[in-house]
This record gives sequence, structure tokens and C-alpha cells, in this order.
Amino acid sequence: MKKTTNILCLIASLFLSQMAIAGDIVVKQAWIRAMPSSSKVVPIYLTMQNNANKSIALKAIATSAGKVELHKMVMNDGMMKMLPVKQILIKAKSVTKLAPGGFHGMLMNFTSGVPKFGQDIPLTLTFTNGDTQNVVAHVQKI
Repeated sequence: MKKTTNILCLIASLFLSQMAIAGDIVVKQAWIRAMPSSSKVVPIYLTMQNNANKSIALKAIATSAGKVELHKMVMNDGMMKMLPVKQILIKAKSVTKLAPGGFHGMLMNFTSGVPKFGQDIPLTLTFTNGDTQNVVAHVQKI
């Protein structure tokens, strides 16, 4: 019985480490793409669910691992380009994903080198409604 309880607690803690709930926004599935050690930047992806009756925007991601900028991918003259954005809107009662080919965070100016596969990187997300959330992004291969 004790072993079963310990296993259930471990599973619950792993699930909760991948999801943060604070205020109106639920953040889950935060991950960082594993890149070669020569990379100057690495993308950050996650899912944000807005449970509020009003739109809220992500305005910043911070981490002790380096500097993070918010970006989006756009098609311009037949070529995909990455553009910086000031914030990422999460409409009322909807889900917004930071995902390959769309919005994402771009981690750069690493403090301890390029994040390595299997590593966990703490992130602090700041929203326009004043809320902040701490989440852990796992470095994984696509």
C-alpha cells in the first residue's frame, strides 16, 4: 500500500511540475528544444489557457539561463521570417500555443551554455493582468 501511495505521489508531482495555475491563466507543456552546443539561441514553447472572460497577454518570459525575447514566425515574400513581438495575446476563454512555426520564446545570451537535453530550466512568465507564473521547461528533442 505504501509503495502504491509513493508512486501516485510521484506521478502527481511530475504532472504538476509541467503545469502552473495562477489566476486566470493555466500554463502547461513548457519545453525547450534541444539544440547543438554551438547554437546562439534556443526556442521555448508552451501552452497557455485563458479561463478569464477578458483577453490577457503574455508580456515577458524571464529565466536565470539567459535572456528571452518573444517572437513570431511570419511568411514574408515567400520566406519564413522571425519577428520580435512585445506581447502574445491569449483571448478570453481560449488557448494560445507557443509552438514551432508560430509564436515562441527565444532564449539567448546563455549564462551557463546552451541548455542540454534532459535539463530543466525555470521560467517566470509575466502577464498584462499583473500575474506572474513560475514554470519549469524540460529540454527535449522535437
